[in-house]
Amino acid sequence: MSLKHLSSTQKEIVAECLAAVVESPFFSQGGDIEEGIWGFEEDAVHDVRRRWPDVTATDELDRAVVSNCLNNLLGGSHGCHEQWDDWISVPKGMVEEVLDRWLRLDVPLSEPQAIAQARQKYPRSVSLNHAEGSIESQHQTDALLEATVSCEWGWVFVLSTPASSNRTCVIVNRWTGLDFAQGLGDREPDDVAAEYEARGLNDWNRGPCMPEIDPTT
Repeated sequence: MSLKHLSSTQKEIVAECLAAVVESPFFSQGGDIEEGIWGFEEDAVHDVRRRWPDVTATDELDRAVVSNCLNNLLGGSHGCHEQWDDWISVPKGMVEEVLDRWLRLDVPLSEPQAIAQARQKYPRSVSLNHAEGSIESQHQTDALLEATVSCEWGWVFVLSTPASSNRTCVIVNRWTGLDFAQGLGDREPDDVAAEYEARGLNDWNRGPCMPEIDPTT
């Protein structure tokens, strides 16, 4: 297993979580990090935090420290939900994505999993129902998969909705997950894949923090 399969954004999220565990109020009261509960002493967290991201994903202790820190932060037993934004810059859902990636560093995404991720991030289309004078929002799962370009590093998916003629290009890296999305415009998906490769893959990588991009641009 290799940390090269974590994006730079995912590594930054882990660093924030490790800092939150040892510095924030989450687990600072009453020696909450105990070997009997966590599987290791607090010193192990300090050690991994000091070395991160220069850790070994195959080392049992390193792997357990990262997994358990993220798990316990997400579990909410600390009762410090209001302080989350003070220490961690992304929502819990993104930490869950990073934890999922960490737990399967040696398992690449399958194409069905990649398609599901692309649809999950595909912007909702909003249309006006003239008959009823109301605004309707279409769920991402209704997005139509128009085209797929499969590459060694992952896929380029072209998605659209019945309510709109706009097409969105979504790049999913088979190792790091969702990476980039933008309106396809007049380009061909093969051209997008070639440009992505030419830029060096990770230069475009945004990991789980893919921004919301207007599909009409």
